Amino acid sequence: MESFIQDSRYGLRMLVKARGFAALAVFTLAPGVGANTAMFSIVNSWLLRPLPLKDPQHLAGVWRTRSQARRQPAFNLYHDYVVMASQNHTFQSLAATFEQRYALTGTEGRPEKVHGAVASWNLFQTVGATPAIGRLFEGRDQHGEPACVISHALWTARFHGASDIVGRTM
Repeated sequence: MESFIQDSRYGLRMLVKARGFAALAVFTLAPGVGANTAMFSIVNSWLLRPLPLKDPQHLAGVWRTRSQARRQPAFNLYHDYVVMASQNHTFQSLAATFEQRYALTGTEGRPEKVHGAVASWNLFQTVGATPAIGRLFEGRDQHGEPACVISHALWTARFHGASDIVGRTM
């Protein structure tokens, strides 16, 4: 330990004597360390950490492809989902989402384009998600008044985490 302390003092003295070299070393290492930290954060949150869902190892994705391009999904498949769900004897639950863009209006501020999806009423039950406030879709929503579930990111960014968000018209 004494040798380590002595070497550290010697290194600091050399860096103080050669300030230009020390500054160059810091400015060279700092972006590298920052970039590695950012990349690990992304890889950790997207690939390494398990999804915050109920039994993610039991979830499976099912989609239909086009015969012309087998590696690309076919779109507008609500009819396919209804048929699959009615004939399902394999899966415990079958849910679907159909991505699309929306213009968010009816709130303070200007209209804004947001990424969203039309989802089957049982999507959140299937994946085991729970709401921070309010409720998720229920079977009665299938034929009732239009309803939506917003993400935590949209709730905090656009609505500033307002607790009275439930029941607002958008």
